[in-house]
Amino acid sequence: MQNDVLLGYLEIPKLTQTDKILIVLLVLDAPTKPNKIQSVLSDHGIREAKKWNMSQLLKATKHAVSLKDGWTLTSNGKSSLKEKLGIGEVKEAKIITSLRDHLPKIKLTQNREFIEEAIRCFESKCFRAAVVLSWTGAMGVLYDEVIKNHLTTFNRNLMAKFPKSKTIVSFDDLALLSENDFLELAYSSSVIDKNVKMHLQNTGLKLRNSCGHPNTFKVSEHQVQAHIELIMLNVFEKF
Repeated sequence: MQNDVLLGYLEIPKLTQTDKILIVLLVLDAPTKPNKIQSVLSDHGIREAKKWNMSQLLKATKHAVSLKDGWTLTSNGKSSLKEKLGIGEVKEAKIITSLRDHLPKIKLTQNREFIEEAIRCFESKCFRAAVVLSWTGAMGVLYDEVIKNHLTTFNRNLMAKFPKSKTIVSFDDLALLSENDFLELAYSSSVIDKNVKMHLQNTGLKLRNSCGHPNTFKVSEHQVQAHIELIMLNVFEKF
């Protein structure tokens, strides 16, 4: 995860040697010895860092201090680096990278592309859109799973619960059910287990409803991250 963050930051044009050293401290976010900084930079394509006098460069900057376990950025150093290079919070970059780490584990191309679009909404801070899009995609994945592998059982449970219902034949028929009812039937048909059903109903669906209608509801970045990540783990990666 840190590899992707560092590679992105180190590609920023016109970085000085000191800038690159400070970026390593920013991303590692822990006291770090000069030889470790040198090694990290070298591993990320900056081979010439092996020839830099790390201790001298660090002593010359006012943005880092030497502690028992190594060098670390001062609070002013973090602010200065953010302002100079236009770097946002590393925590945010780590979140985005964490979400993207799941993408290769999603088998079907169309499902992977759908959730990647939701991640792009997240990256653009369109948090409500990210919630709605990821939820819609997850329902589509589950609909497809029912049609392909559980249709007979699903229809039997549907008729037992709603005797006047139309027999499900197509993807569009499933979309006519309320999502809450669909999740109940998906559970009773062994498409999803009880814990996944409870999370999708009690957290995912409620969050989607709050984000999908005009209102004053505010959603946090970490709340959206958790929503997308749990959907990827329990729906997109599973089917």
